[in-house]
Amino acid sequence: MRICRATFQGKHCYTRNRNDARSCVRCGSPLSEALCVYDQGTEVGRYRILRLVGFGNFGSVYEAEVIRRPDVHIALKETLDPNYAIGFEYEFAILQQLRHIHLPRYYEMFEHQGRGCLSMEFVPGQSLYDILERERGPVLEFLVLSYAEQLCSVMEYLHTQHPPILHRDIKPHNVRLTPEGLIKLVDFGLVKRGTQTTDHPSAKGGTLAYSPLEQWLGGTDQRSDIYSFGATLYHLLTGQPPIPAARRQDVTPDPLPHPQQINPRLSPTLVQIINRAMDMERGARFAAADEIYDALVRARRRSRATRPIDPFQVTFPPTSGGPPRRESKAPPDADANDAGRITPKLAPRQVTDIALAAQWSAHDGTINAIAWHPQRSLLASVGDDWRILVWQLDDQQNPPSSLAVNVPGPMMAIAWNPAGTLLASGGRRQILWSWDGSLVQRAILDGHQGNVFTLDWSRDGRRLASGGWDKTVRIWRAEGGALLRSCYGHQQNINSVAWSPDSDLIASGSNDSTVRIWDVQGRELAVLQGHTGRVFGLSWRPDGSLLASAGSDTTIRLWDAKQGKQEAALRPGVQGFASIGWSPDGSMLAATCEDHAIWIWCFARNDWIQIPQAHRGPLVQLAWRADGTMLASASADGSIHLWKMMG
Repeated sequence: MRICRATFQGKHCYTRNRNDARSCVRCGSPLSEALCVYDQGTEVGRYRILRLVGFGNFGSVYEAEVIRRPDVHIALKETLDPNYAIGFEYEFAILQQLRHIHLPRYYEMFEHQGRGCLSMEFVPGQSLYDILERERGPVLEFLVLSYAEQLCSVMEYLHTQHPPILHRDIKPHNVRLTPEGLIKLVDFGLVKRGTQTTDHPSAKGGTLAYSPLEQWLGGTDQRSDIYSFGATLYHLLTGQPPIPAARRQDVTPDPLPHPQQINPRLSPTLVQIINRAMDMERGARFAAADEIYDALVRARRRSRATRPIDPFQVTFPPTSGGPPRRESKAPPDADANDAGRITPKLAPRQVTDIALAAQWSAHDGTINAIAWHPQRSLLASVGDDWRILVWQLDDQQNPPSSLAVNVPGPMMAIAWNPAGTLLASGGRRQILWSWDGSLVQRAILDGHQGNVFTLDWSRDGRRLASGGWDKTVRIWRAEGGALLRSCYGHQQNINSVAWSPDSDLIASGSNDSTVRIWDVQGRELAVLQGHTGRVFGLSWRPDGSLLASAGSDTTIRLWDAKQGKQEAALRPGVQGFASIGWSPDGSMLAATCEDHAIWIWCFARNDWIQIPQAHRGPLVQLAWRADGTMLASASADGSIHLWKMMG
């Protein structure tokens, strides 16, 4: 196919002609300078062309399928200019190793019939420029805020590489929106590694309306991308492309129209963000992407109404009759005495007995996870019945009343953020919910390849960690759910993740028998080895002094994680452990055992309290209420039990 590039009626013709045509069927111009593109069905390397997606002066982009795997579609980018192909090599070398949910994956680079070809992930959907063309005016503010937060996430990821990676051509045309609402930043043709003072001549350029002045003069850095980011928001929120920086230089007053002059409905806080990002003076702009993100969060909060949940009091029904549920036992294994040598740094709670306070059938089938609300007596649970249930406990009902939300598949994990305003659930899909007395879906967190088995919020509420089937730990931004980091190292499924109390470290436990420690940048700091079976549960002591791990090898291990060494190995039972948790004051350590028992180490008593046959079925997870007076346990038999700490 030959595409006419002649000017016709004041515009480029861009009419598609047959391969054997000599003149354009529309404008009659000779096709000697036409752009030659592949026809549908043409085989290029390992791929078969399906359709032409777009084209420009230097080449074309196609949707193609892998010949041996027709179900796998990729984007194939080709260049006609041999000199421009060098840019392909540079782009590919930088981007092939990057992994971020808001970036396409780059697969391979090769030559075909004298043309440079680059295969990458095919991103369905439309560009933000397509949306502007469709709307023929400003895009809704709440949608732009969502796009902006995701763009901030990928900018922060790129800018914090070593050395930093600059995109240098952020604009609505290069930001794609998938059908699921996920942003992808594409077209890294002007990508630059590092922030040296001057740019190579071939790296200069960009799109006038979205590029800062220094990009044309040389010497770009992270703040150059921030200018382009602000210009992109300007176009989205006003419906008009911004005036190029060259026309704004040394002109007073600034000829760039104020965003609210074009769209009076814009919130002032958001306008301030745009104006600062697009400041002509580089030093006056935001210094980093995370600064913009924090400002966007404040803008969202000021423009979004919130309704607090009404507080309520909680009392518990009397203990049901029957045989006693508590049994005090000394540890049968000598290693368990190690626990007595660990001096608690927090005031120990004096517990003399444990009573069953309530029990009810919660889910149709296995319960996979439970989580207490951090301030109120609400207990969230998920299971195999495709529902999230939030239980409200009061003094009138047993079982308690519940709020039910249907979800797209079984859920394996659930976690409240420290403020109690967000609830994350994980399974086949990872979903972020907002909470104000009901659950409203806020974001889909796509990134894991397979089921998510575990979730935990950082104690400062800024980040969410997740782990699962794909052997990775992923770190997400709390507001908006953008992916920040992916941590690679485990060889098998990840069953548990846990943030340290200071929000500086993440621990992860896996079927590969290891516990790994990561920092917030996703760097592996330590591999804790000692378990001889799968590691299922992890819990940091509230003062951060110890990390407890529970495994299928019948042991509970206590670690000084920051020093990377084991402090104790406890063997209270004869079967493996699934879940573990420190009480909020650090005076007790509870664990669920495969023999349906709950074991609780009490530092004040210097011994174990066992609750034998706590459930009819295998115990899946336990969770402490924030005040430490109540322990909830969930079972594969679909029931939840509440245990009251007496004393």
